[in-house]
Amino acid sequence: MRLGDLVDAPPMRLRWLHEPDGAADRPVRRAVVTDLLAPARYLTGGELVVTGLVWHRRPEHSEQFVSALAQGGTIALAAGDALLGSVPDDLVAACRGHGLPVRPRPGGRQRSCGAPSRRRCPPARARSSST
Repeated sequence: MRLGDLVDAPPMRLRWLHEPDGAADRPVRRAVVTDLLAPARYLTGGELVVTGLVWHRRPEHSEQFVSALAQGGTIALAAGDALLGSVPDDLVAACRGHGLPVRPRPGGRQRSCGAPSRRRCPPARARSSST
């Protein structure tokens, strides 16, 4: 499947934050979800990587993360904005520097615990388990 076919499907239609020429024609082998700062050893090439940006603590982490993606052969990045409120400019700049397409992750503002996007979810042990 081509990247353009996947990300332009109706539930995924979002704007690119950075889209290098020819990005839509890149073949997608698989999707990988990670919040590791250095995920290269788990990548085999051709991945669409999805991240919630949990690894992002300082601006320099963006270059470290994107460099690892490029080293691993990643073809595009979908970044969630729930934790930080938006995709950081330093991440977009790092993607631009490595020729890696990036767009916000669909539904990124919905938190799994129901908390508003700028608030952190409580620790798992503090959540009610009445289900």
